[in-house]
Amino acid sequence: MNVPLSTLLEAAAWVNAAGPGEHGAWIARGDGRVLLTAEPGETSQELPPDLLDEARYLPVPDRDALAPARELALRYVRKYLPEETAAVGGLLEQPDGHARFKELLRRHNHLDAWHAYEAREFELALLEWAQDQGLKLES
Repeated sequence: MNVPLSTLLEAAAWVNAAGPGEHGAWIARGDGRVLLTAEPGETSQELPPDLLDEARYLPVPDRDALAPARELALRYVRKYLPEETAAVGGLLEQPDGHARFKELLRRHNHLDAWHAYEAREFELALLEWAQDQGLKLES
């Protein structure tokens, strides 16, 4: 099924624009149209009753399903800040670990680079997922 790349990227952005499970996006397997949902009762389009039938509608995964934050952070640190690998591994185990990880990146002037890396890795994972699902992405 053909899906414009921009449509897939927009659907993924929608899914990730809110907390886990608050936004959803599905691609109709028949025609490639995208259906978006928000919290219950907050959608602007009529949703089919069989939306959760994965034979008919492909759910667009969220960022953490494709590029888990902990794994991504460790890969980044191993590559760009290897001297901090052990420290980051410990940070990410803590409840406030993500905030402390960002503070570590800020101290090393890596926050912007991290955000670019994170976005690029998610997009690559999304493209791989699309290929695995048999989606033909159009430019």
